[in-house]
Amino acid sequence: MITRISLGAACAAMLFASIASAQPTQGNIVFASTGGLYYASATLGRRVAFSTTTLDFHSCQVNYNNGSVLTSDTTGRIYRVRATGTINTIAQLSQGWCGAMDLDQDRNMVMATGLYGAVRMFYTGSSQSVLRAYGHALNAICRNTKTGDFAVGSSTGPGHVMNLDRSTGAATTLTSLPGLPSGICYMPDVDLYAVSVLTTNAPLLLMTTSGATLRTIFLNGRGGSSVTYNENTRELFAGTQGGTIHRIDNAGNVMGSVLYSNDAIEGIDIWDDQNISLNTTGVAGSTVGVAVRFSRSPSRPYCLAVAFSIGAGIPISGAGHLNIAPDPLFFLTACKSIPGLTTGFIGTTNSTGGATGTFRLFPGLPSGSKIYCTGVAVNPTLPGGFDLGNTEVVRVD
Repeated sequence: MITRISLGAACAAMLFASIASAQPTQGNIVFASTGGLYYASATLGRRVAFSTTTLDFHSCQVNYNNGSVLTSDTTGRIYRVRATGTINTIAQLSQGWCGAMDLDQDRNMVMATGLYGAVRMFYTGSSQSVLRAYGHALNAICRNTKTGDFAVGSSTGPGHVMNLDRSTGAATTLTSLPGLPSGICYMPDVDLYAVSVLTTNAPLLLMTTSGATLRTIFLNGRGGSSVTYNENTRELFAGTQGGTIHRIDNAGNVMGSVLYSNDAIEGIDIWDDQNISLNTTGVAGSTVGVAVRFSRSPSRPYCLAVAFSIGAGIPISGAGHLNIAPDPLFFLTACKSIPGLTTGFIGTTNSTGGATGTFRLFPGLPSGSKIYCTGVAVNPTLPGGFDLGNTEVVRVD
């Protein structure tokens, strides 16, 4: 199926001016361009500058747990930008530049680079390793949260979408494209990829995880450049080379478009769209706090669980999957408040969908151990009757 829109009809005014604001809020879009790093409301309101620092930004990944954005420039520097606008260089690629990035299941950065393929970097930026050496530039990357593997866009032939094994880096070609895949994201509720293509009319492809295109949405302009997905609202946000961002539902219907810049929207993500948050590190024997925020499910029953590993996910018909392994720790803790081990693992969300819980890291857990946490709220008004949580990880120091 093919959909076309008219940019002139969709965008009556250019919103180039940046305005002052305290900080981004949950659900805002965050986007990088040659002109800087900005955020705007999910309804495509006026853009706001993160910082007065002007850099040639080329990627954007929101690091949810510590209220910051990870981004990069054309020199290979990796930056962390806080909600307050403070910007710090945290790493320098040994060669090349980062064209796109995502986080793996352990919250480490995995980057598509312009010279040597996919690079995994420890979440602090302290070390780098090559996940997949590749003879062509990689321009787009996203993690499939169901499998843990990565979908990447390469510049070969003129373009391919490939699957990279999360552990070995083994590459499998999913499909060939008529142009360069410049952005890619995973839509977990429908198990599809959205792929932005750098070619005439800026096509956005809705594609199965095996590479079959189900729908093409022509956004017009000089070509597609980036795309992201809000899992809570189930909406896509696609950026173009011409500086426009389009808001699209998960069926492919364009709901709005705004011209934000004369420069390409090189990277785009959602600020704080997670519903499970926790501290990323802890010591054996300590207690980890869990913040629950099912904003779509106020005053609804919820439960949490932890596990030692993360797998292909626990399928929940109509709703998607819980990205956690059903191991013995999962069955021990799921929906249970256990004295000395868990609190708040079952209950009812408050009037805004919030709740809190805790779990204890077992005494004697060796340094480097990982515990994964997720949750679910019961909500008959949502597909499948459930509001599914993301999965977060805590490392034992």
